[in-house]
Amino acid sequence: MHPVLQQTYAALSRELEGLDVSVTQAHPHGDVSLWSVRQVIEHLLATYATCTASLDGRLAKGRPLESPLSFRLRFWQWVIIDMGYFPPGRKAPERVRPGVVTLAAQDGAGLAQNVRAALTKLDTALDRVQAVYPSRPVVTHIDLGPLTVCQWRKFHRVHARHHAKQLVRVKAATASGSSQ
Repeated sequence: MHPVLQQTYAALSRELEGLDVSVTQAHPHGDVSLWSVRQVIEHLLATYATCTASLDGRLAKGRPLESPLSFRLRFWQWVIIDMGYFPPGRKAPERVRPGVVTLAAQDGAGLAQNVRAALTKLDTALDRVQAVYPSRPVVTHIDLGPLTVCQWRKFHRVHARHHAKQLVRVKAATASGSSQ
């Protein structure tokens, strides 16, 4: 696996380590409108699957992506991908919300295995596309516009770190809710 996606996996697996099934299923403060650990992972798996499918689609088209890049998009690419800042508060697009990819109740190790498998598949797709379009934008991100393979890898790392922090908060809220 590419080192950037290995870092992505490491950030997530570290937070999943040692979690039992009851913790991965619990909602923070018992509020079902807040994502459980499993739902955060479902969201991430949906983003990896969507990206993988889009990359496969780019190869099937047999031509590079030709999309304009505005100053606004360049700015947000710099903030998120280059600076590593993922702004909080944005709702996940419908196509990557929990439930699109549905996982059975699993412990942290099982969830980590799912993440590794999805990242490995994504990495393979990124490698295939990079062989054809080494430095060209390949797929358009819904908010950041057209991204290169290198940018996609970095995006997934920043996105995973954002959700790893969320996992820390979910675990803490779940633990404090169970002690009351």
